[in-house]
Amino acid sequence: VDYTRDFEMPAWVGQKSALEMTEEESRAAAEWERRREQFLDDREKHRKTLEAEMRKLQAAIADACAAFDEKMREVFAEKISCQRLVYRQELMILKIAQALLDEEAVFERERKLTGIMEKMKFDKVHSSQVLVELRRDAEQLREAYDASLQEDRALDRAFKRDFADLDPLNVDALYRLFRRRPKQLANPAQRMAAAAAAGGGG
Repeated sequence: VDYTRDFEMPAWVGQKSALEMTEEESRAAAEWERRREQFLDDREKHRKTLEAEMRKLQAAIADACAAFDEKMREVFAEKISCQRLVYRQELMILKIAQALLDEEAVFERERKLTGIMEKMKFDKVHSSQVLVELRRDAEQLREAYDASLQEDRALDRAFKRDFADLDPLNVDALYRLFRRRPKQLANPAQRMAAAAAAGGGG
């Protein structure tokens, strides 16, 4: 049923008064009135259903934003932790290199340095694997964000289409309220891109 169009009235209904109609025409007019009322009632129910779906989508988008922000905080904390580990290891290398200046302990300290370097290589590989996984998770979140954004745009188009038959002033007021709904995805996406770029540079 196309609820965007008005229920059409037979031409003869407006041309005759109730007294001028035959019994058959009166029954037909009554049936038309009943069907018109049913159509208006169904259209109102359809409108309320669309509004409910719109509210659900808005809630889902808000939840996705919150989840995205939380994941980005976790990714950033992990990145800081990895950097702290690298800095500690670099400091350790400097101290060991300074200790090698002592000729009396060169051989023993060189052996220890070799062991430390091997451990650092292992830790670096492990850290790199963790960063790869975090970047993959961030990409999945970005794709979910893009899908939510596309769905939101589709809802915007559906809103204009489904309310096209209402009074323009009411539609305009509803549309302004609809456009003021929470939209928090742009900044998280930018933060994700910045975090990914910083991770790639490190």
